[in-house]
Amino acid sequence: MPTPSNNTTVYAAPVMRKLAQIAPELQPSLRKVADFILRHPLRAATLTIEEMAMKHPLRLQRSIVWPRL
Repeated sequence: MPTPSNNTTVYAAPVMRKLAQIAPELQPSLRKVADFILRHPLRAATLTIEEMAMKHPLRLQRSIVWPRL
């Protein structure tokens, strides 16, 4: 998990802890997205899926099955 910045509350959130826990087990494309979210949680929260895809181009399949958090 990235080093927390000034706002440690975001990094302590249960969803962030769970994402950090499962990130190493994700397929590479989803791991890139998880890494971006973990490194930039406030920025990631304000991006649309299209904006995030533009920042981190992935080979998208017809359907992506997201793991349960």
